[in-house]
Amino acid sequence: MAFASNKENNTDTLAYLTRLIGSNTGATSDSTPFNLPSKLVTPLLRDGKTERWVTLSISVDDKYLLLARAYGNTYEPMFVVDISGSEPGKLERIFLPGATEREEATTAGGSFSLDPANPHVVYTVTNAYGDFDAVVSYDIDQRTVTHITTPNLDASAPVLKPIAWEVGHLRVTDACIYFIANVEGWSALYALSLSGPNKNTVVEVKLGWEGGCIDYTHNWRNGLPHELVLRLASYRSRGFVQRATLDLQTLKHTPDGNAYIDVELTPYVQVVVPEVAKAVAPKLIKFRSFDGLEVPALYYHPNEGKSRAPVVIVIHGGPESQATVKYRT
Repeated sequence: MAFASNKENNTDTLAYLTRLIGSNTGATSDSTPFNLPSKLVTPLLRDGKTERWVTLSISVDDKYLLLARAYGNTYEPMFVVDISGSEPGKLERIFLPGATEREEATTAGGSFSLDPANPHVVYTVTNAYGDFDAVVSYDIDQRTVTHITTPNLDASAPVLKPIAWEVGHLRVTDACIYFIANVEGWSALYALSLSGPNKNTVVEVKLGWEGGCIDYTHNWRNGLPHELVLRLASYRSRGFVQRATLDLQTLKHTPDGNAYIDVELTPYVQVVVPEVAKAVAPKLIKFRSFDGLEVPALYYHPNEGKSRAPVVIVIHGGPESQATVKYRT
């Protein structure tokens, strides 16, 4: 188990490692306190800055620990350390090949692959290759990067599916990875198969609802990596829960070649979407900024636009932290 604590000096949050099997704590399954010995993984760097380390992931073969050092909300470089020996090895900074190293570049967490055939591949979301948060994978042994959604790269750096919108909510299973893109204010769910006939194909998961904000979790720990529980929020509801099972073996394609699947949602019996008498569905409008950039906006107008109404303009984000469709009273 890896964890972070400020127990060293009550100021710096450092990373520690402890082995739960064979720890000889004498612990029993009651409220009796016990001591669990741990080893310091991130010794103080003494660079004059308060340290805040975050433990991210342990490789499935228990060889590597992935960490991030948080200098703030805008700079969190990743590190890896070999934990396979009796003592943790030296911290090694991860430099993504071809990335522009800059203070504002961020990585939104990271997770090792759960595929035993590729235990040292790390999946992460980063804006190190441009303005947009994008999904990439990095092979620690080969020191190579695979671009999954990075937009605006030249032909020398192939991308599985360029997505010129903010991407996040990355989840990793042993069969596929999931992520969400905020496309002009609506969440779009994607899956990437890691094996089978559609390996390395980014597939849009179309849920067949009015659209809005999506949050989700998968059921990989119960052996069902293609089963999702989704929390959906839209203009007509603050949130309701649905279940979906994905079939990534048989794909459909749009005229321009993008792969997708249609998924049937199953409601939970105890969850009922409340009827909202005055819910206003948004319309997508666009306008041009002073520099020619086309800016999307979500426009809510009561009475189906049949009457004049005061206008409130709320500017939020772009390309990162872009607003999305929400329920509004």
